[in-house]
Amino acid sequence: LKIINLINEKYKIKSNKNLGVISPFKLQCNKIRQYLPHNLRELITIDTVERYQGSQRDFIIISMAVNSSILLEKAISMNIDNTVDRKLNVALTRAKEYLIMLGNREILSKNSIYQKFINYCISKNSYIEYQNLI
Repeated sequence: LKIINLINEKYKIKSNKNLGVISPFKLQCNKIRQYLPHNLRELITIDTVERYQGSQRDFIIISMAVNSSILLEKAISMNIDNTVDRKLNVALTRAKEYLIMLGNREILSKNSIYQKFINYCISKNSYIEYQNLI
């Protein structure tokens, strides 16, 4: 919610095509929506990865609400040869301009694909520890 507010302060969200939030879990989507300020509820699409297929936004926030290996496994949908997480692929490709991914590095790193993604972000100086963000 802090990141949504920061984006809104800087870019003034005017349309539901500007900002979207993706989570692998419907319950988390509902919780984010519940705490979203009323003036932004119609302007921000908050939904699961599956429901985001085929749509894009200028800003995408991916909220990986996993705090255990068990939840991480529920959030992943590997292809048949175990080389691509289909859900991650869909989520990453929904952003037109800016992508912000939130998650627990320790848990996400237990999956080799997420570990590679984190390492890539670090190599591009685009990885930020939360306490350094706000």
